[in-house]
Amino acid sequence: MRATLATIVVLAWTLTVLLSDTLLAARWPPKDFCANPPLMEPIKKLLSLKYYQQWRPIAIHDLPPPHQRMWRRSLNRFDCPGIAMGHFERKSELSYAFSLKPRDPRQTGWRLVVISKTGQGAYRDRVLGQTDERVPPYVIYAVPPEEYTDAFETESVKLRLDGLQVEQMESGAMLFYWKEGQYRSLILSEEGR
Repeated sequence: MRATLATIVVLAWTLTVLLSDTLLAARWPPKDFCANPPLMEPIKKLLSLKYYQQWRPIAIHDLPPPHQRMWRRSLNRFDCPGIAMGHFERKSELSYAFSLKPRDPRQTGWRLVVISKTGQGAYRDRVLGQTDERVPPYVIYAVPPEEYTDAFETESVKLRLDGLQVEQMESGAMLFYWKEGQYRSLILSEEGR
């Protein structure tokens, strides 16, 4: 009797996990959501002029299967892992961040770009991180204003605006935040810590 009950519990748990993954995948935006995000025209124009011909946002299918499952179970599961919006520079204006990889699968590299509106009303891009080496995909998302402490517990920062978290899943995470007219960074976690 106990073996039968244990088998039923295991089967029920397995079915629940499989159904939850299926339901989450069904609610997930289509693959082209990351390729054609609903952005304002000035941002689309700047991206197409400077980046989109050779680069595209990281999409869920760019992540290894275990990381896809982690993303789909996260609070950010309905967002594109390569696009984040937040009040990164000013409370009155949204900024847009992009974790980009080459469109051509034979190419390597990565770019972290933030586009925001200037005081004069134009849009400006800033490259916060880049490499031409082959790297695992970096996912990005906005985090709320609060206090953050670095992985070494030697430095902390209290944000008044949203922060931008950049993460290599299961390897490390870095926080980018706006202070005194520029982006600064804080290592939140790293492999082995």
